[in-house]
Amino acid sequence: MVSRRRCLRAGGAAALAALAGCAGGNGGDGERDATDNASSGDGLRLTGEAVAPADVPDGATVAVSERDLHGLVADAATADGRVDLDRGGSGPGQDATLTLGAFPYVEFAGDTYEPTASFAPAGTETVYQYELAAVDDADAPERGNDVLRYGDLADGERAFADRLLDDGTHTVGRHEQRPPGAEPFRPGRYLRTGDAAYRVRVSVGDVPAHHMLALDPADPGSDARVVTVADRAPDPEWAGVFAAVLGAGTVSIEGVADAEGLVDYLDGVGYVATAADVLSVEVAGAGD
Repeated sequence: MVSRRRCLRAGGAAALAALAGCAGGNGGDGERDATDNASSGDGLRLTGEAVAPADVPDGATVAVSERDLHGLVADAATADGRVDLDRGGSGPGQDATLTLGAFPYVEFAGDTYEPTASFAPAGTETVYQYELAAVDDADAPERGNDVLRYGDLADGERAFADRLLDDGTHTVGRHEQRPPGAEPFRPGRYLRTGDAAYRVRVSVGDVPAHHMLALDPADPGSDARVVTVADRAPDPEWAGVFAAVLGAGTVSIEGVADAEGLVDYLDGVGYVATAADVLSVEVAGAGD
């Protein structure tokens, strides 16, 4: 007889359907199989419902519904700052809070963090790439507003010029601030050194809307609520199963890819977190 195991329930059919689509292509075979077999009552079954993140108790262990969510937590635990959840415009919208940022504290891989979730609408973050293209000295103006003379630059501007001269290019990432010395290096301007001339090129790209997660190391008091995020990644096919549970309440997982692996994945887990929701579920066998 298979033991009962509690698990996460997603909230919001539309949100879960979107998450299932991300994991399974166009809807997810796991979701269709689970829904088709939900009424059979035979074999392994998954039952669940949505709960609020605030209802997840201290000491509970939370698994994640999708592989990219595990990667998000793992990256945020080692990053100095925010990490992006990139889903090409799908997934939870601007009004949804990233579930993993809704817990007061999380423990991951033995360390404790205070999570912060944020959202960047499309166009609010920009990537800049600076380049210096060598030109014939005769093709560059000698002086004027479009000419930066190396000897006349301020210290910060000269440091930025040195970086471009040494590396040929410099990229300012989506979470970075442009160096103060970069301001005069505008498209179409020229840089003149003692014996060479360069044309300044700047490529600008807007970043699509995306959710972000930051994990700051923390040492909470004994009365703090700390949730453990399981350090293991799920099979991509299982996202559709969690989505189906939201819509049907109970689904058969007999036809799911690696059903026993799914049961093992939920062993000892109290909840499952999607991008926008939390599920509390049970795994049961026909003899239960």
